[in-house]
Amino acid sequence: MEQKNEKEYEGLDQFEKKVLHDIGYLKSAVNNLTALNKDVLDFNEGCFFTSLSKSQMYKLTMQRKIPFFRPEGKKIYFEKARLIEWLLRNPQY
Repeated sequence: MEQKNEKEYEGLDQFEKKVLHDIGYLKSAVNNLTALNKDVLDFNEGCFFTSLSKSQMYKLTMQRKIPFFRPEGKKIYFEKARLIEWLLRNPQY
């Protein structure tokens, strides 16, 4: 969600502030749900999909413990099918 500075909220009552907060939350939720329909996920979508924090996901990629792609050498992408395989790699019965 976008961070708003206090000056943008000056003059708004509590209800209006809550509505703006809720709109930001809903926009974030829609973006996250859109990610579930994609085959290739960017770093943030991969974090959402696996429920891992950004720092934990970055650590796993740097240790080469999770399958990822870096086509231009910078931005990290994940193939959703490989993430599912990785998540299900060690079943416990």
